[in-house]
Amino acid sequence: MAKALILHASCGAGHRRAAESIRAAARVARPADEVVVRDVLDLAPPAYRHAYGGGYLRLVRHFPSLWGRLYEFTGRPGAGTTLRRALQAVDRSVLGPRLRRYIRKESPDVIITTHFLPLALLADEPAADGAGGWARPPLCGVVTDYRAHALWASPGVDRYAVASAEAFRDLVDRGIDPSRISPTGIPVDPAFARIARRRRDTVSGPIRRLLILSGGCGIGPLRDLLPTLDASFDDLEITISAGDNRRLAADLTRTEASLKNRVRIIGMVASVEPLFAEADLVLTKPGGLTVTETLVAGLPLLLLPGIPGQEEENTRLLVEAGAARAAATPPEVVQQIDILRRDPISRQRMRAAQERLGRPDAAERILDLSMGPPVGTTAGMGGAVIAGIAAGSGWV
Repeated sequence: MAKALILHASCGAGHRRAAESIRAAARVARPADEVVVRDVLDLAPPAYRHAYGGGYLRLVRHFPSLWGRLYEFTGRPGAGTTLRRALQAVDRSVLGPRLRRYIRKESPDVIITTHFLPLALLADEPAADGAGGWARPPLCGVVTDYRAHALWASPGVDRYAVASAEAFRDLVDRGIDPSRISPTGIPVDPAFARIARRRRDTVSGPIRRLLILSGGCGIGPLRDLLPTLDASFDDLEITISAGDNRRLAADLTRTEASLKNRVRIIGMVASVEPLFAEADLVLTKPGGLTVTETLVAGLPLLLLPGIPGQEEENTRLLVEAGAARAAATPPEVVQQIDILRRDPISRQRMRAAQERLGRPDAAERILDLSMGPPVGTTAGMGGAVIAGIAAGSGWV
């Protein structure tokens, strides 16, 4: 039996969902192996945990343009690199010793990370084949957006799992050996592939049931969007998730009372799969996990304005691939919904692009890449996807 430790950081919900998706795949494909999921911020001192996780959420919710500038600056060479390394030095000083003690206690055979923070803490540590002293297990970084920011890039990481050619090039441009990067896709729960199989013959059906998502922190122009939708359509069933933003949920609930369409306001939910199973169209800010779940579920996808930086890059890539449409204002949302409702051919084309980009088996690929083939098999996918890169194939 092998043991994998999957590390994430609770900055938004996507990194946790990616980690849990890999664990869910392991339960089916590798029942003999043990998989442990842990939030590294749970190991941190309270002040650090509050500053790191809470600070990120406050920035993206209240000062998104400032976050966008910080994202862009820390990705630059020169002064941006200096700032990035200084921040990572603080992380290693405060959290590194605690994480090393935890890893010694768990004694995993491999570490998989779905956030860049554990990479910064562990990548420079001596690997398991080093001589004497502390030696970390092999380390696999799973990039959970469609571009890879400089914070992900560390030459000491043994394997990278990415979802796009752009993310591959981002890492190579920052000095990562191409042979260590594999096109696995972003891992999502197997339930989303089951939704796609059930809906395979309904691509041309009506669009009435809208699922509107604002991410775990409740971001987006939903206060203005809801009355605009209600004024433009009279046959919708709308479910809106406000995440953990209680003020947004309260505002939307007050608006709901005056609307003619059927509207349901919800907060954070333990499982979003049932919401996807009920929907005809997903409108969401472009977080890497949510958009990938939508691609794998095979639902029409309309992207709302997201967090500057990584989510803007996700939007650009998905729209260019034909796997989604985007709208910046409530009137543009209405226009795009009207197009999708009247043009089933465009929805069929979107579905075809989603099937090229979404990877339902991404979690299994990542397990094979990081842990080798399951017990009782002679080969895993890790070697196959690396060979695909060498041959110039494997990318959508």
